[in-house]
Amino acid sequence: MYCLKALDVLKEVDVEKIVGKLLKHQPPDGGFGLDGNWRKSNLRYTYLAIDTLHMLNRISSVDKERAVNYILSLKNPDGSFNESRDEGMSTRAAPLAVITLNLLGEISEVDEKTVNSIVGEQMHDGSFRTLENTYYSLLALQYLGRLDGTVLSKAVNYVLSLQNLDGGFGWEKGNIRSSLKSTDYALGILKIARNLRI
Repeated sequence: MYCLKALDVLKEVDVEKIVGKLLKHQPPDGGFGLDGNWRKSNLRYTYLAIDTLHMLNRISSVDKERAVNYILSLKNPDGSFNESRDEGMSTRAAPLAVITLNLLGEISEVDEKTVNSIVGEQMHDGSFRTLENTYYSLLALQYLGRLDGTVLSKAVNYVLSLQNLDGGFGWEKGNIRSSLKSTDYALGILKIARNLRI
């Protein structure tokens, strides 16, 4: 979907088939699951499904109340989130919860504890533990209007330290093998910084 959107050819896909397929992966709890085990909802798959529906302008196809309730059911008292009802807390869960709630138009459900949970994950090197988590964390803080210059500057310095001689980016410092995925996350972070002019 991202590629089709970037190429401006989403109008050429059968939207109804895509939406129908996605909705088959939504169990009664309101989340979304993966092929083969779709009856077990997971926050990452819920984010991916909601994001796809958003790109297709079909958020109205999902039962928003059930989806929001599922996401909020994964929240811990300290503001962090679990990946699913069977899995514990992960550093990417809170940012994914915020991003998904934003896509659903329910970002007001996010409280200060969750903001602090995300900000508290930033390491001394500027990362939020991994390159992927750094991207999602910055995006979540941006949506919340809580991305300040200090947090972003540290993250940008971290990302720039991952750039290799071939121009691409590795997953961690010292990793001289660039990949498309790591380069995509790195450029996503730099785009956030450019948009905020930091």
